[in-house]
Amino acid sequence: MVRVSDLNYITSILLVFLISAPAWAQNTGTVPSARDRLFSDSSLGIQVLVPSGVEVLRPEGPIDLVLQSGNGWWLNVQSANRNDSRTVPDLVARLESKYLGAGKPWSKKLSGRQLDSTTGARYDALYLGAGTIVRLVLIREPARDYVLMFIAPEDAFSGFAKEFDRILASFQPLEDATKPLKEHNTFPIEEQKKPENSTRFERFNAITLGFSLLYPMDWHISRPSETTVVFQGKEGGTDAFATISVQNVSPPTGVNDSIALNAVIQQLKAQMAYSVSDVSHASGTPFTLGSADKSVSVHQILSDYAVNSIPYRQWTLFIPRQGEGLVHVWAYAAPLEYFAHAQPIAEKMAGSWTFEPVSR
Repeated sequence: MVRVSDLNYITSILLVFLISAPAWAQNTGTVPSARDRLFSDSSLGIQVLVPSGVEVLRPEGPIDLVLQSGNGWWLNVQSANRNDSRTVPDLVARLESKYLGAGKPWSKKLSGRQLDSTTGARYDALYLGAGTIVRLVLIREPARDYVLMFIAPEDAFSGFAKEFDRILASFQPLEDATKPLKEHNTFPIEEQKKPENSTRFERFNAITLGFSLLYPMDWHISRPSETTVVFQGKEGGTDAFATISVQNVSPPTGVNDSIALNAVIQQLKAQMAYSVSDVSHASGTPFTLGSADKSVSVHQILSDYAVNSIPYRQWTLFIPRQGEGLVHVWAYAAPLEYFAHAQPIAEKMAGSWTFEPVSR
């Protein structure tokens, strides 16, 4: 299996080649509804205001609830059974050990204060991430703890803060919140990768594009152009934020394979320099991909960048077809916060690559 962990890289990331970011990360985003609404969830034991134009998501994994705005902010809600042996400072320290520090989502703590509140809120803090500001509020109820993480672009955070204030003011436990959550642990909830066999795969054959690979059966496939295929994670889960694209690129004619490959890599980097912000790249170690009778040395880069101040990560493979004047550009991209969720799937898809005759 090809693994992202095989890269020798300094933290970095990249944009899907010639493919725009998902709609939820763009300003156009979700179409606003006519009015605000209240959302209740008996399994979590909460009721919360959902502002106009905000989508409610129930992802798989450690995040129980996501409120996603088309304007570029989102709110993550995590829940756990209350453990009175851990004080508020203990819980905050455990959360910060997971999220704050070098190589973690939060690079700096801006503020933090313990609260003596009748509403259940017990801690309120601000953190600086990669181009974002995160406001964390810890809420303790009789049987449950909740952590709310409001995340918005750094340059727009103050403008969106009032939305979170409204949501926080509406956040209240239902009667079920007096009961412990089933099959929940105490904070911090560790992220667990899904077992590889929990996802069912089938093979995608692209005769006109010259390759085949495995892909999850519940992922959406689209063809935005004759030379491009895009695989999108299942809607409603954390994989929904993952995009894997393959595009055939014809480098300049009359050059050898090495120069052609380098031209495609530099073209992609140049496009990113003008398309997204805060871009950095790191090269991984080349490796061999393909079958015994048809294999090539694949070059790879890992890149970090921002779309509307939201940090992204992308792993890109450049797969040249020797002597054919063609390079396959394979790219897995996701918001940095969700990159690890679909990483095992991306690695399996990359490792399943086989070459097919190109039908021109």
